Amino acid sequence: MSSEVTDPRTRGRRFKVVGAPQPLTDRAVDDSDARSLHLIRAECNLSRFRTFEERVIVRMIEASGIGEIAEDVVMSSSFAVQARLALLSSATILCDTNVVAAGIAQHKLPSENTGVCKADHEECVQRAKDAGMSPEAAAVDFWHSSLKGCVVVIGSSAPALRRLIEHLSRGWPKPAAIIGLPAGFGDAPDAKSELVAYGEVPFLTIAGRKGGSVIAAAALNALASIGE
Repeated sequence: MSSEVTDPRTRGRRFKVVGAPQPLTDRAVDDSDARSLHLIRAECNLSRFRTFEERVIVRMIEASGIGEIAEDVVMSSSFAVQARLALLSSATILCDTNVVAAGIAQHKLPSENTGVCKADHEECVQRAKDAGMSPEAAAVDFWHSSLKGCVVVIGSSAPALRRLIEHLSRGWPKPAAIIGLPAGFGDAPDAKSELVAYGEVPFLTIAGRKGGSVIAAAALNALASIGE
């Protein structure tokens, strides 16, 4: 079967499209993934990371397409081990947004871990209105009972990360690990600097403006899976 399409970038010339695209086989997907990981390792300097840490960074780079992430990652020496152990122990995963929660690969989680995002819950939305803050930051106020031993994944909201650090500094229960990767040109760099300065919980972040929900979820998924 063939059809004709017009490409506006070529002044309306018409092209014949023959056949339909064939779905990738599982083998083709595996080969593509392996090639992607090989290219990342060939092109990026990952020498400062230990084996398991390196797997996490590689997946973050793959998710973002930004090799420079490797140069800007800041990570506690115990982060990868503590986060992995927490996941193996059925730790709850507290997320700042539903986008982060949706990006977590449930089939990779090692111990029926539960992902939780409360930003759109009625009480959080009301708290945000009353206190003049974002729903994501307001949701952190409702994390107290779930924080101890959990894994926190913040991929979007700098105010949520700052709110978390504020509560932890006041003596709230400590999570097992924090992935703090809000992106942006506003508060994000400062919020991540505050996470590094706090330093009392194992953490993973990227200095500066880079970050985002996709990268944060990729980091969690890499921690959840012992293999590639």
